[in-house]
Amino acid sequence: MAKAGKEVQRLDKVVSHLTGMSRSNVSKLIKNGDVTVDDEVITDSAAKICVHSVIVIAGFNDALPDDDGDVELVRASDAFKKRVFLLNKPYNYVCADRDKNHAIVTSLFRNELNLEKLHSAGRLDIDTTGLLIVTDDGDLNHEITSPKKEVSKVYLARLDKAVPESAIKAFASGIKHPEEKKRYQAATLTLLDTSDLDCAGEHWAAVQLTEGRYHEVKRLFEVVGCQVQDLVRVAVGSLTLPSELNLGDYVALDVDDQKKLFEKSEFSVEELVNLLKEYKSSLERSKVIFQPDSFKFNKQGAAASDTDALSSAAISSTQDAHQTHLDTKEDEDAEVFDDDEVFEDEAGDFDDLDENGDLRIY
Repeated sequence: MAKAGKEVQRLDKVVSHLTGMSRSNVSKLIKNGDVTVDDEVITDSAAKICVHSVIVIAGFNDALPDDDGDVELVRASDAFKKRVFLLNKPYNYVCADRDKNHAIVTSLFRNELNLEKLHSAGRLDIDTTGLLIVTDDGDLNHEITSPKKEVSKVYLARLDKAVPESAIKAFASGIKHPEEKKRYQAATLTLLDTSDLDCAGEHWAAVQLTEGRYHEVKRLFEVVGCQVQDLVRVAVGSLTLPSELNLGDYVALDVDDQKKLFEKSEFSVEELVNLLKEYKSSLERSKVIFQPDSFKFNKQGAAASDTDALSSAAISSTQDAHQTHLDTKEDEDAEVFDDDEVFEDEAGDFDDLDENGDLRIY
């Protein structure tokens, strides 16, 4: 549905929203004949077009194949739609809008227009994988990350040793880490029996929490004498990580899926073990690209020194391509349109600090 609720919009406004380009560059693009509307080249920037029209912009969506290898149609109304994606975040990607040393998660959305408007709803550490919401809907972003909403998250953790039974009560009571000013909120710890899975000698546990502070899961286990060696988020609310989704892949969420993010859900031991089974299957399918054997957690989970361990050229190429696009945008005229018609900025800032000024990783 178009944001402005109009059946027609200015062509330059549509192109700007789709591409993120400045007014002067949009005008040049249209004048050069690089924009077609319903198979007709239009060179007038101020032309009014129907929001249901199919629009093709040279260099942007003229060759963006979908999963079947076909070029996906982009309609003018898409310029005003809010996009919400579920990403299976891989290792070695950071939840930031830009980073000089690491690939950013939005670089994985290379088949989407206007990447700069996409933001992670909260953060996962560089060495944490799994369910991450990426969106250009600022209101939804804040709803997901707001502590007041108490959105539930479920993590599966592989530990260096068996977790003591006493840790279950400790997690439920709220643990105080020596490096934290305040006690963590209560969390549910479930010890997993993986004897039926291909997990010989591994120790796995599930943690369900609603807080999501900096390195929280890792620090909770640290207090009870365990070190996290692998960490994946498998659920937010009642929405779980799709079993068919490989690391680095993403899917668009419809309204019903978005509602699941805010549903309260208790997962049985059987459900958690099944989520672990699905995760390990996904990990195996994605291992060649996203999980080199040399990539290990350090005590704090930063693993920043392990960046060079990734051997896949795909990762560096997507990062370079995305950074080049960002650098190009910095040189563009940042002027905003002012028609009746002012081009409104999308709502929301994406501050990841909680009410106490502490960084949330969500």
